[in-house]
Amino acid sequence: MIKNIIFDIDGVLVDSNLTYIEFLRHTYDKYKDIRYNDLPFLFPISTDDGAIKLPSDLSVDFKKSDWYSYRPLFPDTMKVLKKLKECGYRMFALSAARNPEKKLEWATKIFINIFDSFEFSPANQSKECTLLEILKKYSLNKEETVFVDDRFQNIRAGLSAGLLTIRMKPKISLILPAALSHVKQVNSMTELAELLKKL
Repeated sequence: MIKNIIFDIDGVLVDSNLTYIEFLRHTYDKYKDIRYNDLPFLFPISTDDGAIKLPSDLSVDFKKSDWYSYRPLFPDTMKVLKKLKECGYRMFALSAARNPEKKLEWATKIFINIFDSFEFSPANQSKECTLLEILKKYSLNKEETVFVDDRFQNIRAGLSAGLLTIRMKPKISLILPAALSHVKQVNSMTELAELLKKL
């Protein structure tokens, strides 16, 4: 029986691509007319991630900008999170961050009384160690815990940590590689809630 859910934030609860679009439109003149579907042509999807990722130079500018705190939730995010909370799930947010304090400030304002804890892992490092630390810190049973992420490398980390891992499939993304083809995928938080009922 599933009792605990560990959520990645960006790409799972937040539409990261929309964040990138607004940042690019308002920061660089050459991107002022950029559209959502332009992203994979301008920034090819990494086979390591399976989702859109800004090049390093733009990523540095993004993290220094005011747009770093602009993180629009998917339309059903809050509704589903509140429903899951009412159902009694213990919920944790895990995110990679170069500036955890800034991200924590944003997260605590948005997700009031939703998560048991906000946890952060070092940027550009595997989340496996952090996942194992969360299990130990909060005495969570692996067999009762689900990890939800959108990127291949983090899905691998969840599996390596021994967790039931689910992929939130980004709108613009690659299909799961053969080695991860057994991983369940959902297209929205609403679909995730339905899958959790079956589990």
